[in-house]
Amino acid sequence: MGNCVSEYKEVTFREDYESDPSAFRVKIKRKNKLYTGYLKIADEEIIFTRGGNIECWPLAYLRRYGYTRGG
Repeated sequence: MGNCVSEYKEVTFREDYESDPSAFRVKIKRKNKLYTGYLKIADEEIIFTRGGNIECWPLAYLRRYGYTRGG
């Protein structure tokens, strides 16, 4: 998964994130460290970037998850 070869992703993330309503600033927690990146919902794919790394997935991978609280 990830690392698609779409040329669209390169052009998309050169745009200004702050003014784009389909781009979101996200934080990812991995091993007690927080990483900041951007997530963009494009017409046919979901694109994530952090630093110089860009990963994208087809929209078919997007699922809806519920929240369950035990106890």
